[in-house]
Amino acid sequence: MDIKLLYLISIFLFIFLCITSVYIKRIFKGKYSSDIKISVLLYYDSDTIYLRSLLSTITKYKNINDIIVIYRGKQINFKHYKVRFFKDDLIKEYSSFIRFLYVPKCKNDTILLLNNDIVPSERLILKLLYRYKNDMVNYYGIFQRSCNSSGYQTISLYNNIILSPVLLTSKEILERTWEDMINDKERMLDENMDDILFQFYFEKIYGKQPILVRGKFKSFSSSLKNFYQYKVKNEYCKNLHKKNKYKEEDFY
Repeated sequence: MDIKLLYLISIFLFIFLCITSVYIKRIFKGKYSSDIKISVLLYYDSDTIYLRSLLSTITKYKNINDIIVIYRGKQINFKHYKVRFFKDDLIKEYSSFIRFLYVPKCKNDTILLLNNDIVPSERLILKLLYRYKNDMVNYYGIFQRSCNSSGYQTISLYNNIILSPVLLTSKEILERTWEDMINDKERMLDENMDDILFQFYFEKIYGKQPILVRGKFKSFSSSLKNFYQYKVKNEYCKNLHKKNKYKEEDFY
């Protein structure tokens, strides 16, 4: 058989297999739907560059009907019936912990903690709700980490934290866990440690591990910023679990 003909047949088969695989993937791709309504809690201090894009996107999602934006400084010019702005000077004191103070203001029993530099897809929101509906006494998200006495790890066989840039759970869990967190003033002094401290008390109260959910999203976060936070969180985890160990030994 002519080599050119074999070459053309090979190309044709390759294209055919690619088209077939895409078609099959679309047919068997899971479809998710939910009637659960979500309240979103997010805050910003001074970095508002991506906030308008985020709000413009998530206000279109059917399951999101309530968005609370907590800010310090100047409010951005964005008006939508789903969005409520709250100016709060306590952001400087509480940092990302500030969202817990606004949980009672949420209209829904299902709450999504969200950073202003992460834009989840609507399908991802539905996947989170699908897992959440099967077990509402837990929390769910797209970033998982490990935090123990050895430190903070981004890659580990044992991951016990879901990060708060995208974290879905119930109002009841947030309020109950906050009752213990608010008394731990010393550990709340460090900025952006809300997800670590939340998991620490969540596990103490409920004895469960959070669930990872994979899905599409857009991120605008800085890798340099993430590297700095990693170093800080590494020491925070060591101290958190070291102190906890000492407290347990005091009872013997």
